[in-house]
Amino acid sequence: MSKREMIRAAVLAQVESGAWTLVQAAEQMELSYRQAKRLWKRYSKYGGAAVVHGNAGRASNRAKPKKVRAKVVRLIRQKYSGEVGQRFRANAGGRALGERRPDRDLGHHGAALDVDRGAVEPREKSAGASAKKSPA
Repeated sequence: MSKREMIRAAVLAQVESGAWTLVQAAEQMELSYRQAKRLWKRYSKYGGAAVVHGNAGRASNRAKPKKVRAKVVRLIRQKYSGEVGQRFRANAGGRALGERRPDRDLGHHGAALDVDRGAVEPREKSAGASAKKSPA
């Protein structure tokens, strides 16, 4: 039962005890009076189970078959098994994933460092980007 469903069950219990009216309960549950009446009708017939969503506990319509899921889990465990440092195999560059090359470890300042080394020509700023618009 979700938090919202638990709150609804508690509110409807207040209605059942006579402490609240259905109008107050609808306001508390943030439902219209009509929806609160429908919920109250179900609650009075089935009790707390009436507020639980009808699809709770069911498999998703988008779920893959159990055989496919089992195969995927097996393949993932096979590929990523091993000690922490050995889980990821070498990538196309011959390095393990996460390993950095000192000459490429530029971070987000990479373009600025390339300009400093002379590898790239600096871009010129356009006149329109920094020019203020004159009042017309």
